[in-house]
Amino acid sequence: MRRVDNDERLRTRIQALLAKRWSPQQISRTLHVEWAGKSLRQPCTESIYQAIYDVSSGLVRDRTCMPLRTAGAAGLMGAGPRASAMTMIDRRPTTVADRDEPGHWEGDLIMGIGNRSAIRILVERTTRQAVLVHLGHDRSAAALRDGLIGVFTALPPAWRRSLTSDQGREMAGHLDVTRATAMPVYFCDAHSPWQRDYFPKHTDLSDHSPQRLLEVANEVNHRPRKTLDWATPQALFENYNSVLPQRFDVLTCRIADVGLWGESWEICRGYGNHPVGGDRGG
Repeated sequence: MRRVDNDERLRTRIQALLAKRWSPQQISRTLHVEWAGKSLRQPCTESIYQAIYDVSSGLVRDRTCMPLRTAGAAGLMGAGPRASAMTMIDRRPTTVADRDEPGHWEGDLIMGIGNRSAIRILVERTTRQAVLVHLGHDRSAAALRDGLIGVFTALPPAWRRSLTSDQGREMAGHLDVTRATAMPVYFCDAHSPWQRDYFPKHTDLSDHSPQRLLEVANEVNHRPRKTLDWATPQALFENYNSVLPQRFDVLTCRIADVGLWGESWEICRGYGNHPVGGDRGG
């Protein structure tokens, strides 16, 4: 008999983490920390997998939430010129690849059904902190340009060192992004896939509101990552943030604090509760 079958508290905790789309490995590692010294509440990864696939265990996992890869998103952002005057990734400083210096971001685009809606995903390379930019049905390069400028100008300079992107038409405004943020933009030689746990292929991505995107980012940023030695992106991000000359309060922890800001949304605020990056208006 598995431990999860006899321990309601353990089963409830595992179910709660599954509901947040944690993997069995992430759950097992976390339970070993939460219940240190209580071996009966420290199931291994394989035991959790077995319980998930045994309907008698009572555990439920949404099998539709499997990672999917984007397919052909680059260059599908409607009519418009392709990005020009691109600086390719081979000219990016080697310090970016080392992931030791925070403030370097990667951007990827996921498309909805019929390529009629989109969400831009930004991931900070050192901490894996995720930010999702709401685009809805406006798939133009101007909409993405304004969304990126809104997000990055809200960050202190230490958190905006560079952006690496794919080569889609949507990045035609990259020079404007650099002028507004002082962030150089580098382009990949090939499109890099992104997991679509929350945004299945062939769905309308405009159905997801800016607040829903913030909820998703909040959930993803609080998952422990093996590549981070089982720290969470949020904890690592806050750790780096605490020692930087200019700090800011990350709002992804508190959905109630969300403030809409144009077509994007505010992800941080300065000390003293003053808005960062200018007056939001309204």
